[in-house]
Amino acid sequence: MKKKTLLVSLAALSLVALSACSSGASMDTDIVTMKGGSITVEEYYNAIKKEQTNKNVLQNLVLTEAFSKDSNAKVTDEEIDKMYKEQAESYGYSEEEFSTFLKEQGSDKETFRQTIKDNLTIQAGLKSRMEITDEELDTAWEAFHPEVEIQMIQTATEEEATNALTKLKEGADFSDLANEISITSVKEGEEKSQTYKFDSLSTTTDIPTEVQTAAFDLKKDGLSEVITYADQSLYQYTGNVTYKYYVVKLVNKTEKKDGDLDKYKKEITDSLKTTKMNDSATVIAIFKDVLTEANVKIKDEDFSTLLAGIMEDTTTSSTADSATADSSKTEESSTASSTEESK
Repeated sequence: MKKKTLLVSLAALSLVALSACSSGASMDTDIVTMKGGSITVEEYYNAIKKEQTNKNVLQNLVLTEAFSKDSNAKVTDEEIDKMYKEQAESYGYSEEEFSTFLKEQGSDKETFRQTIKDNLTIQAGLKSRMEITDEELDTAWEAFHPEVEIQMIQTATEEEATNALTKLKEGADFSDLANEISITSVKEGEEKSQTYKFDSLSTTTDIPTEVQTAAFDLKKDGLSEVITYADQSLYQYTGNVTYKYYVVKLVNKTEKKDGDLDKYKKEITDSLKTTKMNDSATVIAIFKDVLTEANVKIKDEDFSTLLAGIMEDTTTSSTADSATADSSKTEESSTASSTEESK
């Protein structure tokens, strides 16, 4: 989390210089003065543009601006609010606590919301230009499991889970036993016997994949065997793997029927496009098209290599009018890159 928020702070810092250069301030305007000298806008700009992180900020500014012209890449305040809340909750913060944490890192809520908006704009633009074939859709439909609703008991040892399963098979009430022995983390006011709903496209991090897979195979009111989950979330910090054990009861299940594809088509298509966003070749091809259409040009030769691996020629304008560009502008180029580093 610290890494992400620190990068947000760096992004904000870079924007100060970029905005100063574009808002009428001259390059020799003093940003800081002191005895015997000063730091000008130009000196600051020349210093920060050498940092790769700040180059990524510029790349993302260009991409966001290019995609923002696409009517299919619009982002609503509701979408930004939802993502902000999810980001806060994913690290155990309330929205108020998350805002405080951002300030401690030199950023703030509005800066982070703008970062979210930029990221969502690029994602929406990418997805709007992706094609999903009938074959891809049919394959995804075959593997798709509609929504299930479960209860679960989580224990720290396999023995405890085995004993719980034995009691359940002997007639013990699942809700009562879950409230009594489960170590599942719940929010204030919630019970450990609460139910969870998800389908095979769910992105929830509350339910391990192993638990979800087992649930899809159960019949209504059926019990799973003991499920072992190796939690490696802290491995990079501690070198340890924590094992957790689950017993699941299927409360309800939506059956998949012939002819239901249209009902889930939008959800499945979006999931397929999300997966394609991990394909660098697909993403780079779209970036190239968008930047070409936008007629993006670089005016500072220090950024002339930013397109390596994305555009074929980074020393000339890669836009629609490149064939007639003046030969004296051979140092101009388009700018683009992935959004992940600056997020």
